[in-house]
Amino acid sequence: MLKKNTHHAGTWRPLQCLHIVALFIAIYLLFLIGYRAMPESVGRSLNHTLNAKPAAWLLNSFVPGVLVQTMETRLLGMTAGIDIRKGCEGFEVIGLLLAGILAFPTSWRARIAGLVGGVAFVYGLNLVRIIGLFLVYERIPAWGEAAHIIVGQAFVILLVLVYLYGWIEWVTAPKPAAGAPFKAAG
Repeated sequence: MLKKNTHHAGTWRPLQCLHIVALFIAIYLLFLIGYRAMPESVGRSLNHTLNAKPAAWLLNSFVPGVLVQTMETRLLGMTAGIDIRKGCEGFEVIGLLLAGILAFPTSWRARIAGLVGGVAFVYGLNLVRIIGLFLVYERIPAWGEAAHIIVGQAFVILLVLVYLYGWIEWVTAPKPAAGAPFKAAG
């Protein structure tokens, strides 16, 4: 187990890093095995409840001139629609986040805080991605595939990596000693 704040002091040893990477890979693979074993009906139900309905509500409530209906996992507009399939709900990115947080040596309290905040962050990002994809397909259909395959995926993964980096910085930052006087900045 690494000592707290060791990455700031430059004392990480190669075997410690290798241990973290191996643990990350093992956790992510276990997550993917469980995710792939999830019955298709469960995935459709989750996508309808957690993605399609909230995305349709947000689009209808906040985007002028858009009228969206849901049909199971599909968002249907006036000129276009998208189907939120297994793999589009953000679970694989949540798996990356979960593996990164669980593999990093820190307290369980910090891990739980990171997971709760991270899952909410990924869910929000994924809803933004779904809404953005719907609008691209509705308004600029020629850009739809690029937005779906390249931009949307990269956007979510990059921001999750930034979240992980920020979380690691937070859990490894020196904490003031108990009873230490507070110093105001300035």
